[in-house]
Amino acid sequence: MNVTITSKLTAAQSARIRRRAAFYERTDNVLHTAFQRVGRGVYAPLHDQDAHSVARHMMTVAGATFRYEVGGDR
Repeated sequence: MNVTITSKLTAAQSARIRRRAAFYERTDNVLHTAFQRVGRGVYAPLHDQDAHSVARHMMTVAGATFRYEVGGDR
């Protein structure tokens, strides 16, 4: 399931999420809330993990809460 960010984020918040996604893709990260960027504002869990947990982790990375939708396939 994908996590689609539906609310506006600042440029810095979006960049933090994109950089963390790139870091998770580069490394062999075993963190259960790791995610990858699939499209503009769309992220998918790297492991078989609940999308809501991944979205909460993304909020921590961004330093802000945001609205999101869960749906779709990788």
